[in-house]
Amino acid sequence: MHWKNSAERYGAGAKLLHWLIGLSILAMVAMGFLFEELPGGQRAWISFHKSLGITILALVWVRIAWRLMNPVPALPSGMAWFERLGAHASHLLLYVLMIAMPIIGWAMSSAAGYPVLVWGIEIPALVEGVAGYTLTPKG
Repeated sequence: MHWKNSAERYGAGAKLLHWLIGLSILAMVAMGFLFEELPGGQRAWISFHKSLGITILALVWVRIAWRLMNPVPALPSGMAWFERLGAHASHLLLYVLMIAMPIIGWAMSSAAGYPVLVWGIEIPALVEGVAGYTLTPKG
């Protein structure tokens, strides 16, 4: 097993980061749909959701660093130019979203005055509390 990428294939390091991030994102989506039904109270799950989101953000930065230090296998030679463009554009969009979504969640919690605990450790707020802003529905 080779940890680094080669010109033909991704290495174990890239694959490990790929699956850790991918499965974590799937867990985040599932939690988003199931918050109301999850056992143990919403507060614990929201804390877990925040921790996992910031962990994803950190893993994405590790993945970007890994990608910069390892060659990326070439796309198949038979791909048309628009397929190559689509592959690169969708990859870039995924990276943008994997960075933006956790930062948006962090900023929303900060703006509402809620602390962001990452595995029990409070991290600094991105923005100061915004008067009248809340994450809970008004009713």
